[in-house]
Amino acid sequence: MRNFLSLPMLAAAAFSLSACGGDAAEEESTADGAETATADAPAGESVAAASGIDFGDDASRWSNDGECDDPRFQGPGMTAAPLLEEDIMHDATDCREAFERGDLELAAAGK
Repeated sequence: MRNFLSLPMLAAAAFSLSACGGDAAEEESTADGAETATADAPAGESVAAASGIDFGDDASRWSNDGECDDPRFQGPGMTAAPLLEEDIMHDATDCREAFERGDLELAAAGK
């Protein structure tokens, strides 16, 4: 026999756990179950700020298009277009937002 929980049962269980003193920042997750990095940031500080990464500015002509164009990063938040050296540190908003969502990480040196 298969055991399963219905969505209302899961919601009730989650609510019960949070009411018992569970810290939402420690257990926050996305709709698909992936954990977010908010627990790593000090209270009142964003994950990006806590990381110490200098995201730069939005001087790139490709900034604010919803895709990170900075070749220092890798992950699903990156553009599919070829990366340009001139975009290093010049797509701050897109890269910071993708990093905060967990869609980017710093690319390994030498890649």
